[in-house]
Amino acid sequence: MTEPVRLVIWDLDETFWHGTLTEGGISSYSMDNHNIVIELARRGIMSSICSKNDLSDVKKILVEKDIWDYFIYPSIDWTQKGHRVAGIIESVQLRPETVLFIDDNPSVLAEVKSAVPGIQTASENVIPTILRSALFVGKNDRELSRLKQYKLLESRQEAQKRAGGSDNKEFLRSCNVRVYIETDVEGNIDRAIELINRTNQLNFTKERLPEQIDLAKQELLSQIKRFECQAGLIRVVDNYGDYGYCGIFLLVGHLSGYQYLRHFCFSCRILGMGLEHWMYERLNRPNIKISGEVLTDLHQANHVDWISIVGDPADLRSREPSQKSTPFDEIRFQGGCDVMAIGHYATIDFDRIWSRSNSIANGLFILHNNSLTLLESIRSNGDTQRYAAKIGYGQSHLAENLLAGSSGSALLLWSPGTGDVYLPFYRHKARRDIVLPIASPHYNFADQSPSLDSVAADLARLNLDQNTIDILYATIRESRENWELLSIGLSISHVKGNVGEIFAHIPDGARLFIMLPSRVAKDTNGELRKRVEVAQYVDAISEVAKAFPKVSLLYADDYIESPNDIEEFADHFERTVYHRQCKALISSSIEQSRN
Repeated sequence: MTEPVRLVIWDLDETFWHGTLTEGGISSYSMDNHNIVIELARRGIMSSICSKNDLSDVKKILVEKDIWDYFIYPSIDWTQKGHRVAGIIESVQLRPETVLFIDDNPSVLAEVKSAVPGIQTASENVIPTILRSALFVGKNDRELSRLKQYKLLESRQEAQKRAGGSDNKEFLRSCNVRVYIETDVEGNIDRAIELINRTNQLNFTKERLPEQIDLAKQELLSQIKRFECQAGLIRVVDNYGDYGYCGIFLLVGHLSGYQYLRHFCFSCRILGMGLEHWMYERLNRPNIKISGEVLTDLHQANHVDWISIVGDPADLRSREPSQKSTPFDEIRFQGGCDVMAIGHYATIDFDRIWSRSNSIANGLFILHNNSLTLLESIRSNGDTQRYAAKIGYGQSHLAENLLAGSSGSALLLWSPGTGDVYLPFYRHKARRDIVLPIASPHYNFADQSPSLDSVAADLARLNLDQNTIDILYATIRESRENWELLSIGLSISHVKGNVGEIFAHIPDGARLFIMLPSRVAKDTNGELRKRVEVAQYVDAISEVAKAFPKVSLLYADDYIESPNDIEEFADHFERTVYHRQCKALISSSIEQSRN
């Protein structure tokens, strides 16, 4: 025996009790062994039975002793034990190395070891040492939650077999599987760590945390706090009971549109439900680097139509279809980087969301955190779109409109950020009515001192593909020849005019919510400073909004609880701030619909 034990499979005759049930009966019932089973359960270590006996006789005895319900997946019949032990382990979804089989018969022990490679075996002589052994420390579970979960799985699997087997989709549809995504990972950090470090067969990335719990908490909290990271614990309930938190995901995004799953793992208690496929689809099939062997192929087509999501954990108790989180038929988001984060939480509740946020394309920032970009998409001016295409904007960047008409009611969120305050805006030299922000993470358009040959040499040294370099160079040349810097930021009067025109285009049946930026930022010393120019900008939009009853204002400062919520990069917050903002948006939309 070398590995901590998670399941003990007991023989009965001359092992769990003294005597042979069918040959003279039990000579004495061992209360010591009885109490070991109970204590193991309190440590989160399960017990099962593999015995050659008649089921009805054994069950009667163990029910009378009030111990029957402490055993999971008991196998009691007259067939060979090797295949039955293998079946128990398969049902429980544990590695054989974490299972101990106890039997008084050496030939049976040899048979089981042959049938189940890796399993730990021992004679009945090991029993008195079990509770003192370091391999049976387990984990404090005085509430018997682990035992309850396995009994739940046992009853569900029995029902599934009666319904026609493990691949019975009609049975799954009858189970009414309901899922709640808990985004407060910090408040459930112990379970999150357990899922990441203890799951194997359905742990797709296998990126482990330190074994020392304090270090594990520190590492995971550092991973999930960033604004570009989205995380959630997955709680599952069906008609058979509550399975608790069965999975966790950590999704990392980038302005380029690239997304990948850093953690994506599930307890085997949900194996066969299709939950991993369903969740992967709901996250829009992001990139994932699968490590080691897993029991499910995420990329295999598997249409899961038997799982529904609820927006409130209280709804998990209901067997009725969950209600929509908001009364609106359509959800659309547009704005800065925060839209990507807020939108993620909204996608948990809604199947389809239209969203446009800051991104990187062709080596340029495609900027939606300003009033001009939104206004030009509303105007849908063909000339503007043609000129914009020459400086790297794609065909859809100005053609798709947040405020387009809808066949039903629409919840619209615009997060203008601080683009109108800080972005460089350029005006076309020939068409002076066309103004757009132009910026790149690789080049400062305002600095026109380097020659184009020097610019080309600098671009060639960047870690970019040749096509991106060619497009970026063409944009730089076009901007020098035909565009001029108008200003850094827009004047308050210019912003007011833009915003007023935007508000006038809100379609019937829609309500526009605006997430206004924070008036403060964190300096390099970690101190907060007021941004006077941003405060003036916020006040200007608030003033214009008073004349438009379809506009509701949300202020980022209302969802910042401490300076630690603000990242050093201006206008970026820790993940929990965006979760609060999304909750406030949904709550406000419900309230406004009632007015």
